[in-house]
Amino acid sequence: QLENQLEEMSNKLKHQASEFEEHDSEQREIYSKLQVESKIQVENSKKSLEELNVQLEKTRRELAEKSQEVSRLQDSIDSEAKLHAARIREIQVEFQVEREKQNSELNSLKSEFEQKKNSWKSQQDNLEASFQVEIENWKKKE
Repeated sequence: QLENQLEEMSNKLKHQASEFEEHDSEQREIYSKLQVESKIQVENSKKSLEELNVQLEKTRRELAEKSQEVSRLQDSIDSEAKLHAARIREIQVEFQVEREKQNSELNSLKSEFEQKKNSWKSQQDNLEASFQVEIENWKKKE
């Protein structure tokens, strides 16, 4: 009977070992498939990362070029603004000189006019006085 029990236990162990080997084989197959899929995903990720790095470098270069272009344009605008500011200052100086010249001429004309006006007024007063004397003389004669 002991032999039968040993035989049964031996058969059970053999059966369990067989199931274990079968299960182990399935696990190894699954692990192998997962490894292959993982390698594929890693390779795809590497390719995607490389493509992104290429695109990033391209974008950086484009950004640097645009930045340089903006700097050139800003320098050009600054230069133009300085030229315009200088021309505006020149025009302001010319305008100021012309205004002072015209004011001087106007003051001179005003002074000349005042002198002539005073002279005419004096002549008018003299003529009126002389005329008054003539009238007085004429009245006395009559």
